Amino acid sequence: MIMITGLGRCGTSFFAQLFKNLGWGVGYTLNFHDELKAGMELIPAYHISRDMFTDHICKNVNGVEEYTGEVPLDKKIHDDGYWKCDISFREKINRLDFDTPPERNEGHVEVIKDPRITWNPKIIRAWWEVRKDLKLIILHRKPEDVIKSREAIGIKEYGGPQHFWDPKRRKVLREFKEDFSDFMTEVLHWEIPYTLLFYPNFMYYEPSRIKDVIYRDLGVDVESKGRVFETVWNQLLDKDKISVF
Repeated sequence: MIMITGLGRCGTSFFAQLFKNLGWGVGYTLNFHDELKAGMELIPAYHISRDMFTDHICKNVNGVEEYTGEVPLDKKIHDDGYWKCDISFREKINRLDFDTPPERNEGHVEVIKDPRITWNPKIIRAWWEVRKDLKLIILHRKPEDVIKSREAIGIKEYGGPQHFWDPKRRKVLREFKEDFSDFMTEVLHWEIPYTLLFYPNFMYYEPSRIKDVIYRDLGVDVESKGRVFETVWNQLLDKDKISVF
């Protein structure tokens, strides 16, 4: 399973759309925010990482975040949203690619986009404990520019109080840097296969270079679905939409 991740505002939505257009399975219940030109996240997948963090890892005590909780991988918890049953995090992760609820008809899920796994090392640790087939495409940009990009589109919070609690939407620069450092430390410690691309630099590379890097680092042939990578990349890429500060 390939997971596309990063700090946000660094091309993760573009990469998710790229794999979709290349014929890779990304599921069907994908969210997308037109006003942000961002999304492409499989709903049951991002719920997993979000719920690990907001329900277990991070406790909000009188407005102060305390990172004391652990992820109960094997505890069955009732899910009223997507799964509609008592199910553990381990079962959710294992069932994402082939065995999602039949009535949901996600199809074969091979690629997932989820920036939330960078929030806390316990999140990527939990995913890796369950899925040793995980391969990461990590997109990164200067945290200072992530914040500038969010401010440029007028979004400091996505949605309002009617949306779920998502504390990382109001990150400050120090938090961005600490979170990413902790995440990469975990990736390196467990030797999780990954490739790291820097935004906006990679948007200006020849697409053949991107294809070769993914194959070199992950052993993934992105053209295995029969579509030409360079053609799909060039059709999708709009350099006028690349934010540079």
